[in-house]
Amino acid sequence: MSEHTATPWTCNACPSGIWNLCADNDIATDLGYVDTEADAEFIVRACNVHDELVDACVAALRALDNYDAEAGYLRTALLKAKGTTHLVG
Repeated sequence: MSEHTATPWTCNACPSGIWNLCADNDIATDLGYVDTEADAEFIVRACNVHDELVDACVAALRALDNYDAEAGYLRTALLKAKGTTHLVG
């Protein structure tokens, strides 16, 4: 799997009323457009915090390993969030 565009991502209003999603690394990167400010802010917020949330969930999973049902549910969600079949660490 290829790497995603580095965060942080931002969103900007366009004159046409749509919202531009972009990443400002060394060069501004256009990631796409959405119709509403709420959608743009949700996507940006979710992408910018994704890695931190996955790390926090991995730590929680380690603490829950003694509780099979809860750990299994968290493990499944983490695998989906990471887009992989295994957890590293």
